[in-house]
Amino acid sequence: MKRIITVLLSLTILTVYLPALAETAGTVQRSPYLDAALSGLEEGNPFLTRYNELTGANVTPAYPTGIPYTFGGQKTEYLFKVMKITQISKYGMPGTKNVWGFDCVGYMRWMQDIVGDKHHPKISDMILKRSAYKAYRLEDLVLDIGHYTPSYFPKNGQKLTAEEIAERLEVGDMLAAKYGGRHILMYIGTLRQYGYTAETAPELADYLDYPLMISCYNDPNYKERMQRYIDENGLDARPNLGGVTVSIVGVPDAKAPHMRDDGAKEFYYFELGDYQLSVYDVTICTSYVFWRTIPEDRGVTLS
Repeated sequence: MKRIITVLLSLTILTVYLPALAETAGTVQRSPYLDAALSGLEEGNPFLTRYNELTGANVTPAYPTGIPYTFGGQKTEYLFKVMKITQISKYGMPGTKNVWGFDCVGYMRWMQDIVGDKHHPKISDMILKRSAYKAYRLEDLVLDIGHYTPSYFPKNGQKLTAEEIAERLEVGDMLAAKYGGRHILMYIGTLRQYGYTAETAPELADYLDYPLMISCYNDPNYKERMQRYIDENGLDARPNLGGVTVSIVGVPDAKAPHMRDDGAKEFYYFELGDYQLSVYDVTICTSYVFWRTIPEDRGVTLS
């Protein structure tokens, strides 16, 4: 009898829970930030394709290859010009030539220009200047990563699961973080909101409700695409080792089933069909903060 009651209770829970999940699958909503952000991806990118299918947005890539990464790249007028690198980084040595792209800040401010929002300040200021930017900082959002506490920890923070973080974030919110160098990413939703399920994303079945972030960053897939672009156009340049890419937050590198080391740094990822969804591992960040642009700094809205 106890076994029967247990089975019936389980069926009742599933009856309530599964339809609720079905209702949230494929629920991404059109927004100015997603229109801008996803246009930085390459042709055929699954997130851009699904966004258009689910919203009717008809967003097209700004560049067929996607926007490539260049360390220090922050000027829109230089995009896709062949220029000499002037700063040393893992992405190229001074004196070598790149097809010019954006770095993480350049890409973020490019999006802010498109939607008409005020530029975010320096990443270091976003993280460290608590009193100056208190209105922007989502200080109650601290990812619960178990064994780890960053050296900088928001005073008001409560430890939350990755799913709880995603529930509280809004499209356009940013994650400013530091491990080694500083980086900035923008929240674009979850896998479930883009219509993925355990069947269509088996490697990510446990992470369907984790935050997805977009940024201009390490992605070795750009190397082949940019080399093809260079060859087709007869350019004197070395291929870029990264570009605009989507990452999942809340998963440590060690839990990613795949790793490539043919870019600027180790690239940990999940296979999402033909797409390689990278991991942005906050467990190795020494500091981070979630950030939301305040209403008076907001710009245009879609009609």
